[in-house]
Amino acid sequence: MLFSTSPKAEQYLKDELWGCFKYIKIPLDVLYKMPTRDRKYFIQRHNESYANEQSQNNKTGNTASTADINKAASMSQM
Repeated sequence: MLFSTSPKAEQYLKDELWGCFKYIKIPLDVLYKMPTRDRKYFIQRHNESYANEQSQNNKTGNTASTADINKAASMSQM
């Protein structure tokens, strides 16, 4: 059986790497060597932290926000 990937798999990967670089501030050279499961972990933790921060901001009425990596990384690719 042949292994196939989505035609957009390369774009998803690049978007994910860019999101980690831009929002989590992980250097690209580290990202290229990082195992996928570790990268997914950092994305998940970032998103949880962002959601908690947004929840706290909503409770206090503060509208300031930080970057949401969900815009750059599709967690459905896990």
